[in-house]
Amino acid sequence: MKVALGLPVGFSGPDDPISITDLPVDILGSAFSAGLSVSTRALIAEAPRTPRDLIQRGAGGSGHRLLVGSAREVADDLRSWFEAGTADGFTIMPADTAVDLPNFATLVVPILQEYGLFQKEYPHPTLRGRLGLPARQGFFEVAA
Repeated sequence: MKVALGLPVGFSGPDDPISITDLPVDILGSAFSAGLSVSTRALIAEAPRTPRDLIQRGAGGSGHRLLVGSAREVADDLRSWFEAGTADGFTIMPADTAVDLPNFATLVVPILQEYGLFQKEYPHPTLRGRLGLPARQGFFEVAA
């Protein structure tokens, strides 16, 4: 019997480190998405991780990474994933959109722009314009 990392049940306890050499070559399977497999492997390749570390970094095991820290720490973490080739973009899921989303936009985005990882200017002021779609006249009407 195997678990999500492809290791035998009971391979390690919650605080026993797992190194990259412990993992089978392919840890893909029904329990893992390809992205989660690559990102988990990348984390373990950086340094041995305990199952507890992996769960905490995965936001309680939901498959989402939890980032907490200063704006620079969050931007540096996102940058490291991008530069390692384990991500080509991110979906931000703030815990409290009223606080965390404005903080991300005003504190983290400028650092990502400084790193060249986030656009500063756009060719058109609206998403519809950037996609080459006609401007809306009203809620249900589209300009001819």
